[in-house]
Amino acid sequence: MCAIAGFTYRDESAIMKMTDAQSHRGPDDGGIYTAEGISLGHRRLSIIDVSPHGRNPLFNEDRSLALVFNGEIYNYKELRADLISRHTFSSMSDAETILHLYEEIGVLAFEKLNGIFALALWDAKKKELVLARDRLGVKPLYYYFDKTHLYFASEIKAFKAAGLTLELRPDALSYYFTLGYTPQPMTPMKHIWKVPAGQYALFSNGTLKFEKFWKIAEFGKIGSRSTIHGFMRDLFDDSVRHQVLSDRPVGILLSGGIDSSVLTSVARRYLPGKIKTFTVGYEVPGADKFNDDLLLARDSSKYYNTDHHELIVRANDVREHFEDVVYHLDEPINNAVQIASYLLAREASKVVPVVLSGAGGDELFGGYPRYRYSAQIDRWQKLPRMLRRVSLPIVERFTGRKLGDKLESRGVDRYRQFMFRRDPGNAKVFKSGVLDERGPMEHFRETFFSDAMPLSETERMEYIDMMTWMQDHALLQENKMTMAWGVEERVPFLDHRIAELSFRIPMRYKVSHHSTKRIMREAFEKDINPRVLNEPKRGFPNPMAKWLKRELHTYAKEILSPSYCRETEAFFDFGEMQRLVDDHAAERGYHMNLIWGLLTWQVWYRKFLA
Repeated sequence: MCAIAGFTYRDESAIMKMTDAQSHRGPDDGGIYTAEGISLGHRRLSIIDVSPHGRNPLFNEDRSLALVFNGEIYNYKELRADLISRHTFSSMSDAETILHLYEEIGVLAFEKLNGIFALALWDAKKKELVLARDRLGVKPLYYYFDKTHLYFASEIKAFKAAGLTLELRPDALSYYFTLGYTPQPMTPMKHIWKVPAGQYALFSNGTLKFEKFWKIAEFGKIGSRSTIHGFMRDLFDDSVRHQVLSDRPVGILLSGGIDSSVLTSVARRYLPGKIKTFTVGYEVPGADKFNDDLLLARDSSKYYNTDHHELIVRANDVREHFEDVVYHLDEPINNAVQIASYLLAREASKVVPVVLSGAGGDELFGGYPRYRYSAQIDRWQKLPRMLRRVSLPIVERFTGRKLGDKLESRGVDRYRQFMFRRDPGNAKVFKSGVLDERGPMEHFRETFFSDAMPLSETERMEYIDMMTWMQDHALLQENKMTMAWGVEERVPFLDHRIAELSFRIPMRYKVSHHSTKRIMREAFEKDINPRVLNEPKRGFPNPMAKWLKRELHTYAKEILSPSYCRETEAFFDFGEMQRLVDDHAAERGYHMNLIWGLLTWQVWYRKFLA
């Protein structure tokens, strides 16, 4: 797990600046390579082959190919065993396998890799630069194309370090405040893009083109629950077995949920001794709901007999670290769990350089309540129209909510109903014309609803979440927070074979009227801590809304004042932002999501654009 950077001309000073800006991602080593038409840089977090032989850039035998690599290739030993009779290896690293595989089959090599990766490969013979990113977007990879030269990096801050001008996209606020993140391939910046997950890019003679090397292609459903259980257990066992491979210690981020419980149980088969586990909680007197997850994780640590480490986050930690957190994010993400993730990564870095997490289980196996609600809408819409018309007033009277629009929603409108963010404070805080959700609506319509797919409305929602929310929000945030402290996070549930299997499982096996993640509970029943097994999905509640009323009230008003970042006055009414914080504190309205989004935006804008 490292940082990569480069561009398509020779400049040792600039490439050093780009790699130095990302040194937190690779605190152990570094290297650069420059030649006519190329500069490559690398910062190394040594995990596989920690010797100097594993230092990047790596080269093939005649040095016609040069590679910088971020990530892990879990099946590299199998690939190496096939290649070693035909190639001379200079290291024991997983990355070198890519070079020799590419020599033999070119871009088809990416289809054979099982792992998480972002890489750049320079072909000196062809004068061609190749970029590639893993199938599920676990590793970030950005590029900047000015129609003459192509730049790439693991983090946006590297472009700024190289002296490139960073400019805001005109629609950046609409995407961020509608979704809470910016979906790939976009970023909030003009000219800076994300290499889409599961794709590679070829740059040669001033031309940049992209190709997919992976997509979900099989949607035919497996009818037998027992068959699915067997596939899930076998694939996950194989994934964990490969992903614990490391020349340095491995720990686990243990929450109170099912995913990390299963992960810890399976990992015990392959990790020697007591597994080191890590959990976060909050110092909030009399607010046990914020520490339910901590208490369940504590119980699981006893159940699995782990070497458990707990971190307690306090309100003062937010004041002390919030600006650093936003800096490391690179692009604004509206999620207050960032603080806990950042500080937990710092705690873990004192003990292990590698952690496993249960990320991805919710998106692949129906873990979010929205899938359960959407499945209920699917069933509702199968009723005759007349029956729905007669029943709607009864349903609305029983629930006390206006549900007509949501119950009849389909396609992109269904997704909007569940995933687009709105706050009554928007109308006052944002100046006229700043926010427009039509752009995000069209993006999702064109990207995910223009082609026919053999999926129900709820299955499509799950698919979109996997391709957007999971990658551009959850995984990106976790990657930036862990790598801020030089910690590599691996995600066994996101083995691409498991992702492919998940879309062959009928939705009725995943969610029911009352529960989520049914098939996982069944398949791994014997591996899950019994106390966790039947707990409802609760997410990761945090006390930020509570703290914004008291401990963080003054701090929030400072950031949302003109004196902090006046450059954003074209977007916001500062007086209304101040009133918004006061209204939240006085409980005249709940505005946690909007306030946190504004705080993140202001800090981010000041650090990257002001």
